[in-house]
Amino acid sequence: MLEIFVLSVGRQEKDFIDRNTQMTISEWQVAIHTLAVSKGWYDGPRGVPELLCLIHSEVSEALEAYRDSPEDHLSNLFSEELADIFIRLADMADYLEIDLEKAITKKYEYNKTRTFRHGNKRC
Repeated sequence: MLEIFVLSVGRQEKDFIDRNTQMTISEWQVAIHTLAVSKGWYDGPRGVPELLCLIHSEVSEALEAYRDSPEDHLSNLFSEELADIFIRLADMADYLEIDLEKAITKKYEYNKTRTFRHGNKRC
């Protein structure tokens, strides 16, 4: 088991993450933010622009990892950068009290109703 620190952030946290148990996005969100708080990344308020820039920096690092080895896009480095993107996103969502799992589900259901390449977009 990987121990995480339990802090009072207005919700009940789990004391441990069992690596053999599948966690929901919401559970990861709480665990990730709790760990960030325990490591000193929230000594004071943080602004949305700053948090978005941190996500953007991880996207840039993923692109760099991909460019370094385009034939090996499943490399550990590229995978780690994708994980960092999720970690930064989950951390921000929990800090802002956004239920990311609920938001993803809502957006996914909406996207299912959209037309093929809605707006005739290419990417």
